[in-house]
Amino acid sequence: MRELDKIRAFIAVELDPQLLQKVLQLQQEILAVGADMKAVEAENIHFTLKFLGEIPPYTVNEVIARMDKLDYKSFTIEIAGTGCFPTPRNPRVIWIGVTSGRDEFAKVAKQLENYLREIGFRPEGERFTPHLTIGRVRSGRNRADLIQKLNETLDVEVGKMIVNTIKLKKSMLTPRGPIYTTLHEVKGKP
Repeated sequence: MRELDKIRAFIAVELDPQLLQKVLQLQQEILAVGADMKAVEAENIHFTLKFLGEIPPYTVNEVIARMDKLDYKSFTIEIAGTGCFPTPRNPRVIWIGVTSGRDEFAKVAKQLENYLREIGFRPEGERFTPHLTIGRVRSGRNRADLIQKLNETLDVEVGKMIVNTIKLKKSMLTPRGPIYTTLHEVKGKP
């Protein structure tokens, strides 16, 4: 199979559109410190449950079959607080986290990981941390100001949303950034 036939894919929960403006406002506050940070485009902000990478079409069908086995009840999460990876002293990925609902989120991620393991996907090495990536730091410019801003926004509240749909997304990389398309979705029980 040629590389062009492969599909770049991931499994995600989309952000409630009513909360997007608050997320973008917080993103702008962080960008305003002048750090060398590329903002994630509004339409690309989501919670990633599993990045699948470049997979052939037959694997997409196997992933869909495993997703259809998911058995979860819809649950509420509270989105709040900023953070970063890999460490607070060396921020490379800037994100907004989840305070309440983390355990339910983690259970769904674990269930999904177990089903995907059946078809050869390796489990993530770390504990699942639900988060919305809002920016990627490209250099050390104004790092101290960025770290200070992140410390000031550790407890900022964005809002609550119900997680009731998990989506398989296709990611097509373009010079202007990725374009995401939904390939499949699984609804939670009410």
